[in-house]
Amino acid sequence: MQGTFATVIIGLLLIIFGILFLLDQTGAIDFEFWDLIGDLWPVALIILGIWIIYNQARGDKPDSGGVSLISSKKVFGSIDVSPESIDSKGLVYSVTFGDIHIYLTRTELMSGENIINTSVGFGDIHLVIREDIPCKVSGNCSIGDIRIFGIESSGIPAKREHIDDNYDSAEKKLRITAKCGAGDIRIKRA
Repeated sequence: MQGTFATVIIGLLLIIFGILFLLDQTGAIDFEFWDLIGDLWPVALIILGIWIIYNQARGDKPDSGGVSLISSKKVFGSIDVSPESIDSKGLVYSVTFGDIHIYLTRTELMSGENIINTSVGFGDIHLVIREDIPCKVSGNCSIGDIRIFGIESSGIPAKREHIDDNYDSAEKKLRITAKCGAGDIRIKRA
């Protein structure tokens, strides 16, 4: 709920600033948009700092300690998980500003295709997978590098696909989608 509230507030602020900027550009209102922003940006930084400290002090971190989470969305902060299993809905992790670390070395897979979807706006995605899990991986990174099982791709944007030879015939398999705006994607076996 906390991440949803923060996302809505940030979205509303962006809409309000966008409307004000548009009205200033078209001359529909008579004030200097950049003067307003210049006066308000320190207040925005103070509010953001208080919000981050408040969330850390509350200890509202459902993903700490390797707890098994099916889904987690955050605006700020990192997600660190070691899921015990993957259900039929798969795993979905999303962070706007922060990192995602997923450790699948002890994860029990169900029969068929097990799905993990990850996305980061600004930050890194790291996955560690057991050697015996056949994988199909798709990585897209707008600005940054992708390293999947030791093979690196870079560029703007960087894209990398990987499919294990035994993926189609495997009883239990893992399909991973990793998307990153600005940062790196690292997927390795352990």
